[in-house]
Amino acid sequence: MSTNLTPEIKISPGNKPCYALNFYTDGAYFKNNCSGGWGYIAFCNEQERYRECGYKKTNSSLEMELLAAIKAIKSIPQ
Repeated sequence: MSTNLTPEIKISPGNKPCYALNFYTDGAYFKNNCSGGWGYIAFCNEQERYRECGYKKTNSSLEMELLAAIKAIKSIPQ
């Protein structure tokens, strides 16, 4: 998922304006123990700015894929 933002938007306080914000997301499901993992990395102007990951009990890989994308979108400052 990639989004172009206006120069006024910053990924976090004190950073240079973010002209291009890119997210790389992934999620997986492990059938053996019914748990899943998710993660994302945020790049602003082609420099890594933030990464986050987690896990939880789940029933599907799709849930983890979507959770990674949702968490990435929610990390964008208002």
